[in-house]
Amino acid sequence: MSTPFHSLSHPSPLDYGRLHPSSSDPPRRRSCLLIALLLIGSLLVVAAACGVIAAVKSSKRAHGAGQGRSPTPAMRKACGLTRYPDLCLASLLNFPGATAAGDPRQLAHISMNITLRHFGQALSASTEIGNWQMGTMARSAYEDCLELLEDSVDLLARSLVTVSPAVEEQSIGNGATQGGSKEDVITWLSGAMTNQDTCVEGLNNVGGAVKDEMGQRLKDLSELVSNCLAIYAATSGLDDFSGTPIQNRKRRLLGSGPEPNPELKYDPEFPGWMSRAERQLLGTPTQSI
Repeated sequence: MSTPFHSLSHPSPLDYGRLHPSSSDPPRRRSCLLIALLLIGSLLVVAAACGVIAAVKSSKRAHGAGQGRSPTPAMRKACGLTRYPDLCLASLLNFPGATAAGDPRQLAHISMNITLRHFGQALSASTEIGNWQMGTMARSAYEDCLELLEDSVDLLARSLVTVSPAVEEQSIGNGATQGGSKEDVITWLSGAMTNQDTCVEGLNNVGGAVKDEMGQRLKDLSELVSNCLAIYAATSGLDDFSGTPIQNRKRRLLGSGPEPNPELKYDPEFPGWMSRAERQLLGTPTQSI
């Protein structure tokens, strides 16, 4: 069967365009695609920049929450009793509602709350390096610090409950409350400070990365307890706390303590306040005890 004549004719311009696209079409499509990608990229960059700016502003507001406020007279008076007044004022100004507190007892309660929060945060942050490779002494010092921090959190929590306004209103007499007495609070706060001193001493003996990392996490803890103890001791109405420790102090070592007994012969290996029997006991070989 013969092929129709019209099938052998040249294709129409429309058919030619379908079969042979113009060579200028691919570059045009690529240009459009490139422009679209550039627009999308620009929008993403702008969105990311806005997010960064917002995050920076939020961080500045968080860190400088108290910078725009001035300490109240009650704050200045309370912090003036402490050994670290600048830290005291800064911590109080950053605590919500502290500027409305006019009663020194309220500021003592807020100060304990702040200190407890810092100890809790330090304990949580300190556990993050628990999986580090440490030597035997470093591991021992680290674990001792964690245990001491836990004990301090408990002591501060008991102190906070005792000085809570609701608990103080239910006082059962003689300065005691359902949480404990005022003397108990002094003892608990002093215990938290001693714990911190012991932890720092242990870390100083091992040094290295563990000491440096823990030092960052334990920053200002002892100072906060000191301020807390000074404010509470001054506002608790107790008269016999002139010797309340408000600064870091070593535990009683050889050169400190009561006046030496003049009847005992001086021995540089023992403190003067130790009796002869105590010296003999300490000088006895371990196997003989």
